[in-house]
Amino acid sequence: CQTWSSVKNLLTNSYPIFNKNDLPDFTNLIIQREQEILHHNEEFEAFYSLFVALATDALCSLSGSLSKTSLFQVSAASKVLLSFLLNRLETPNRLCVVTPKYIMILISGLCRGGQCLSRSDVVTFTCLFKPVDVPPDTTTVDAAPRQKDSEKSKEKRLQRLDTQKDLFDQMTSVFADTPIPTALTSSPKTEIVSIDTPESEQKSPVTTLAQSPDTLDNSGEIFNQNNIESLLSMNGAEILLGACTQLTFLSKYMQRYKDALNGTAFLLPGTLSQALTMRNGYQFLLTEVCDVWRAFSLPILEPLTPNRLKTIVEVTLGCLFAAVSVATADSVVNAVKPSGPSQASGAKDEEMDSQGHTIVQKTLEIFNWVSSAIKTSTRAGGSVAQNLNLLAAWESLEGLQGILALTPAVILERKELKPKGTADQRKEQSGTSTAVSAAPGRPPSGKGSHPFLSVTAVALATNAIQLLIPLLEDLNIEGAEETVTTLGPVTSAGLGVDILDSLTAWGRVKALFQAVSVPDLVIQLMSTAFKKAVYLKRLKQGSDSQETISSSSTSDSNTFYEDDFSTSEGSSEEDDSEPILGQWLDEALSPYESSTATPPPPQRPKVEGMAGGESKRQREASVGSGSPNFVPDKMEPEGFIALVSSVMNFFNVYLLTSRNANISAISRSSITQDHVTMFAQLTKDLDKECARLESDKGYASIALVLARLNHNLIASSCLSSQLQDYYLGVLGVSPFNTDPWSLTVHPRSLAVLVSVVLHRQQ
Repeated sequence: CQTWSSVKNLLTNSYPIFNKNDLPDFTNLIIQREQEILHHNEEFEAFYSLFVALATDALCSLSGSLSKTSLFQVSAASKVLLSFLLNRLETPNRLCVVTPKYIMILISGLCRGGQCLSRSDVVTFTCLFKPVDVPPDTTTVDAAPRQKDSEKSKEKRLQRLDTQKDLFDQMTSVFADTPIPTALTSSPKTEIVSIDTPESEQKSPVTTLAQSPDTLDNSGEIFNQNNIESLLSMNGAEILLGACTQLTFLSKYMQRYKDALNGTAFLLPGTLSQALTMRNGYQFLLTEVCDVWRAFSLPILEPLTPNRLKTIVEVTLGCLFAAVSVATADSVVNAVKPSGPSQASGAKDEEMDSQGHTIVQKTLEIFNWVSSAIKTSTRAGGSVAQNLNLLAAWESLEGLQGILALTPAVILERKELKPKGTADQRKEQSGTSTAVSAAPGRPPSGKGSHPFLSVTAVALATNAIQLLIPLLEDLNIEGAEETVTTLGPVTSAGLGVDILDSLTAWGRVKALFQAVSVPDLVIQLMSTAFKKAVYLKRLKQGSDSQETISSSSTSDSNTFYEDDFSTSEGSSEEDDSEPILGQWLDEALSPYESSTATPPPPQRPKVEGMAGGESKRQREASVGSGSPNFVPDKMEPEGFIALVSSVMNFFNVYLLTSRNANISAISRSSITQDHVTMFAQLTKDLDKECARLESDKGYASIALVLARLNHNLIASSCLSSQLQDYYLGVLGVSPFNTDPWSLTVHPRSLAVLVSVVLHRQQ
């Protein structure tokens, strides 16, 4: 294996198993031909690029079965391959056959070990490698005739030389570069020391190497760590970070994020044409998000100097803006797409849905990595970590506000149909995208709203709530510098916060509440998510949902809620075969606590398999083995139910009854009649669903949080007497209403009436 022709035959004939016995000569050739690989004529670029790709995959596939004596030579060969890959990533060559996507995959494979290319990719590269011209072997031409003449006489002698060479390598391997001990301790199951052994007791490199057995996992860890050190020594961190900033599709979203931050425009695909256009580009966006995901999964984030920190945050929040756009596009398409038991999505739609889910999943993983790195960095600090929470929460909430403001008129671009509200409440902008945001002053009522909410939006909403909690908890500890009861109307001038700004806890929260009406948005979110949860729950039941869906004559699959949930007038016309007052007495006399017993929290559903072609996409953008699934199953209601519970609990604990007087005052003063309508509608809907399904853990968890919320709304004097009367009127249990009550009055509605009566008697 000392000529390029023999190497070519070896690589093209060795798949799927690379012969380990060929490894010494193979790696030795790479080391000896380093200058040829890194500096060669343009006409042989195709050969060398394909050779590097196949050689990298071969070395990575054997990384876990290397002996300690061969690690030094294999690491040296890997460094040559890594140098070529970094050079092509930094300075693209038009003749290079390996695209930047696969360069990222190969670099990640060298630093992680294991086979990095899929079977189909290796077959493709092998087919491309076979017809390319082989560069001349100038170093072996003169020696070839002499080797041919004395081949038989030197056969045994060569065998001894190989043995001596192995012995020499083994004796001199102790002088090779020793990897840092953290690489060995990162896989505790391959060490003699237990997993609970303190790190301070594992810092002696000599002791660690002596105690570490020559196991497969340990060899792979050393291989990975050597390549990571080579990557960092060749300025690979800067090259990878620079490549992430130059990605074509992500650069557009990074610029949109900057424009939104400065108050220029918050552009989202708010119309059907824009949403379809964006979804057609999911595949390219997914490839670039995965490139960032692979780069940021490597230890390249440190040192978090100010300039590097700004670049990393811009890339991260650019990915988040792309995820918000994906959630908006999915919500728009789902709003006009027929759904039901008999409505199956096509393979193309399923594939795009899967790609959108993976974009959001990868984005949230990237954000978590960056957030963790900032929290543990000695160069950044707690202020920077909270600023990142602020920026990400604002970006997510602005996107959710735009999703919740969607109407059929906006989606279908019907000029004659105008959304309800004032001109200031309908933020529409012409251009390639539409900037839609929820009306800050008067939200849509529960009767007229549509559950336009995709599972990708659910993932972003859940993450946004988790980002708001540390901001408000920090405010509870630090306190506010001023006392306010209201912040005035919400502006659209952007956030105007830099990642390096030194802000107080109140300064961050105030900036966020001035940019986004958080209480209003949270109430709309819980109402919309609950409607979608009920829809999916009924869809799952079968016959009941089929009747409801077939009665709808509109293209919007969810608009049946307007007739089904907007009023309780039809309750008196239900089945009269039951005894008069029988059900009412049973429910009224039953212990209330039994219906709201604390259930275990619903588990987040696992993402199910995707439609055709999944194996390739799953290889390209699979969820990390230790990462949770942020995007719930689109056909299961549990994800929406969990969102309703978390959002409702957040509103109750961190806003309505906040320990900070400013936040509680702002939240209480922002509640309007439309919000009371949403609370009443949610209470009635939950009563109706719990009566239909006697025992449901998901609904039980919502019922428990809703009971606390209704109690706090009344007991904290959050609602005025007029709003309390209005609340009872919408529930149909107002004692001041001259109209007759319905024969079916559910326990949660009666509980609100009891709370109001007891509160007024105090």
